[in-house]
Amino acid sequence: MAFTYFSKLPQELRQQIWAEAAVFRCQQYLRSTRYPIVDEPCPTSKAERQRQALIGYSSIPTDSPELEQQRRPLRLYVYVSNETDELQIGENEFHTLVNRFSMATACVEARAHVTKFCRARIEFVTLFPVIDRQLPEDRPILQQPVLTDMPTVMVTTSTYHPDEGTEAKFESPEQLVDVIARVFGNGIKRLIWNAWGQPVIGMSGFYWPHTSLLEHLPESAYDLIEDSSHTEPAHFMSSDLILHIQKELYESEIPEGSSYYDRRLILRQALKHSEFWRAATKTLPQLQFFEVELRTTSWAEIVTTRLETTYKDGTVWIGKNNLPVSEDIRMDYGWNSM
Repeated sequence: MAFTYFSKLPQELRQQIWAEAAVFRCQQYLRSTRYPIVDEPCPTSKAERQRQALIGYSSIPTDSPELEQQRRPLRLYVYVSNETDELQIGENEFHTLVNRFSMATACVEARAHVTKFCRARIEFVTLFPVIDRQLPEDRPILQQPVLTDMPTVMVTTSTYHPDEGTEAKFESPEQLVDVIARVFGNGIKRLIWNAWGQPVIGMSGFYWPHTSLLEHLPESAYDLIEDSSHTEPAHFMSSDLILHIQKELYESEIPEGSSYYDRRLILRQALKHSEFWRAATKTLPQLQFFEVELRTTSWAEIVTTRLETTYKDGTVWIGKNNLPVSEDIRMDYGWNSM
């Protein structure tokens, strides 16, 4: 059928044809001589990220921690200037994925269907920020958000594994929030910060530097709650930066063989999250979850600290976490220094 006649077909029929064509092209690509075996990883990390997006992450086995670590989301590089407050978009692997479909160049309607097909196969992309004083001269300045339909966004930084993230150092929580909003818009609901850091660098090696808000901890930094007034047992940090520890939950979190765990770890993490939420509440009004995954090594083993928080009426609620870790791991982390 000539393309001139195709454009005269009913819209519903055209949409069905484009949808079927996208599925066929994806299957054709996966059977190509370059990557003929769907179940085997590609030799390069970039090609592997494209392969995983095409086959769908639900097709990747997750029955062991080793296999889970093989999941590799698509990357979006952004260049941030500390001097001019300008942003530049670098390589966008989601657009690379869309461009693998030759039909994406046929017309605007076809590209929209390919984009929709690819978008349905990924949960999010991970932002790789490059923060420097001056920006490269060969990239255009970002004028508007590039991916506005992703409710979940991941940011990846690294000071230890250059292959796993950029060595970006946000100057403040406001800078982190500003970059997210300008790249993804203000409609995101969940932000994941995936960070690699060297052992014994302190929390400032992962987060932004120490700030005046946290210059001195309150003399009464903890409040042990005997009877919770809310329905679900949870720790929380109030607007006056007091960490409220729910007694029943606290006792259940104590590691086996210990009589207590050091509450300074959860206090300092909650203080950093409080800084973030204060910066995000207006710029990202739909944000519901802030999740941090901090990775480092201890005696040649990868150690991951996870913390998820929510924010309401000035209160930071401590959600899913694995903060009650053993003292030796915590000291290796340098968590007791800011």
